[in-house]
Amino acid sequence: MRLLKITFLLFCIYLTTSFSCKKETTLCGCGKENPIKSIEWLDYFIHYYENDKSQNWDEVNLYMYDYKNSNAFIFETKRIGTYDLPTSIFDCEGKTIFICGGLQPPQLDSCSTFYKSASNEKLLWSKKY
Repeated sequence: MRLLKITFLLFCIYLTTSFSCKKETTLCGCGKENPIKSIEWLDYFIHYYENDKSQNWDEVNLYMYDYKNSNAFIFETKRIGTYDLPTSIFDCEGKTIFICGGLQPPQLDSCSTFYKSASNEKLLWSKKY
């Protein structure tokens, strides 16, 4: 009887660990699983880009980077025939930490500062229109 209980317990442990969320396969950002749903301001922007018809986007991509012991996010927008659209880089709270592009003089374009320290690019979301 005791052997049966131990076998049952080991089987339950096996089932629990076999189907639980593994850290290396779970997408986390800003300390939260599934950042595009669990971070409110990201969800808001995704909803905006999914429904916006006024800007004539060709493609919008959301990237997440590791940056200074946290994460940073970039919505990269593309339009055919448009060069160097302005891009903002956001922190976990949705605050702009860098502004890039938009035909800024090189000394004002802070993208190079960001990309020197950023790593581990991940595409979180993409939409082609």
